[in-house]
Amino acid sequence: MKTEQLKEWGLDERQIGMVMRENGRDVETVKARFADYETLKAKVTQLEEAAASSLSADELRQQALQWQAKAEETEKIWKQKWEKRDFDEALQRSLHQAGARNEKAVRALLQEESLFVRDDGALEGLEEQLFALKSEHGYLFGPDQAPPRAIRPAGQMQARADEQRVREIMGLSTFETGKDDF
Repeated sequence: MKTEQLKEWGLDERQIGMVMRENGRDVETVKARFADYETLKAKVTQLEEAAASSLSADELRQQALQWQAKAEETEKIWKQKWEKRDFDEALQRSLHQAGARNEKAVRALLQEESLFVRDDGALEGLEEQLFALKSEHGYLFGPDQAPPRAIRPAGQMQARADEQRVREIMGLSTFETGKDDF
């Protein structure tokens, strides 16, 4: 309400002062009632932000669960790989101890799905299979021998040294280079 409007209505100065005082009290009362409007408005903004962040917190929880599932899957895969590696090492060691001449050939004849590694590192069920293989395919097993080592005389060419060594072993006479009796 403005003073000019009250003058237009025909009120004198004393009446205008009383109306303005009364109007001021009413305005102050309303202001007092809504004084914390700005505070409430700020709280509403904070609550809206908190609600938005709670949505992102839910999203973060979902992502954490997804990562946890991926970690468990990866752990499972690696555990299987480690178990396979342990199985392969135990089988290789056992076949070597059994005197297998060709590991691939013996493994091809084994039923590996029926074997498993015990806690002590030994393979369960291998002895029976190896016994059967040795009786059926004994040629796959033999003593673990190193290949014979040929000793060559120093300072001679390898081919000539090998030829002379063969002649000596066979009891043939040796000839000068370039001379042959054939």
